[in-house]
Amino acid sequence: PYTTLVRSVEAEARDARTVAESRAQDAVRTAESRALTDMEAALARTRTEAAADSLAASERLVAAVRTLDVGQTLSEIMNTLVRCACLETSRVGIFVRDGINLRSWKLIGFARPEGETSIELPCTEAGIIGEALQSGQVTLATPSSALVAPVFAALPPEHTALAVPLWNRNEVIGVLYCDNP
Repeated sequence: PYTTLVRSVEAEARDARTVAESRAQDAVRTAESRALTDMEAALARTRTEAAADSLAASERLVAAVRTLDVGQTLSEIMNTLVRCACLETSRVGIFVRDGINLRSWKLIGFARPEGETSIELPCTEAGIIGEALQSGQVTLATPSSALVAPVFAALPPEHTALAVPLWNRNEVIGVLYCDNP
């Protein structure tokens, strides 16, 4: 009788362990399923928000291009460029060629020493601004690129900066520079 009782208790213990293990596996599967559902929902929300942001940026770009068409002088067009770029980032500047140097035409969001109204720098020391001017190509300084932001920008290495050449007929006359420290 004692042996039978021990075997019976052992069998009940095995059965209880099997039931507990089965319940634990069900709980894990349920938790994994909920987590997956939550992650899919979060991803869908993120994609929707990104699409809305992209659409809004595209709409701003179209509006900016239409605004450029209204400009009658180069100054009006460059003012519009700066104003529209400021909708996308906190610091914007237009630099124009002045002999072998670049001179700021308009700066927004950059700290300048007291009394200084513009920045002048040699093209060879202007980082991506000089590169965009010489290559005629949009230039990007990123943490993984060899190109750097200009010294006056004082950007930490992990930030990104953009330089867009400004063409007038067949000549690059300046560069639109943008960053967001």
